[in-house]
Amino acid sequence: MVSSKTNKPVAQFRARSVSASVFVNSSKENDWYSIVIQRVYNKGTDKKPELENTNSFNENDLHLVEYVTRKAQEYCLEHKLNTKED
Repeated sequence: MVSSKTNKPVAQFRARSVSASVFVNSSKENDWYSIVIQRVYNKGTDKKPELENTNSFNENDLHLVEYVTRKAQEYCLEHKLNTKED
């Protein structure tokens, strides 16, 4: 079992304002990856930025979502986790 005491991603892929974070989850039976895809935006002004995250995307973001999703999938396939069998 992979030990993940922290909530830090094991990998992160970014394309401009869109990112995909890869996390490891564990149970007694197996380990698996979860992917969080989000976009950062400035809620404030240029002089006083207030950065926020959202999981909502506009149509111009979709090619970036596709790119970071593909990178996250490649990472998961290359770092395949062991499935436990009793």
